[in-house]
Amino acid sequence: MALQTLLEPLEINHMTLKNRIMFPPMTTGYKARDGSITEQSINFYKRVAEGGASYIVLGDVTPCTPSPPRPSS
Repeated sequence: MALQTLLEPLEINHMTLKNRIMFPPMTTGYKARDGSITEQSINFYKRVAEGGASYIVLGDVTPCTPSPPRPSS
């Protein structure tokens, strides 16, 4: 894919992304102890968006309380 194509808008169903740059999920270590997103996380992803990524997949966040492991029977 040429660089020009990478910077072109991409339409997916009814959503248009300004370019085809995707920021993948990664562990930042900025989440709270309970796994929720923090102000530090929000600021990090804001900087990524300001840098030009149009599609950002959040990582290092737990949207619900994980169940403790169960012993196998």
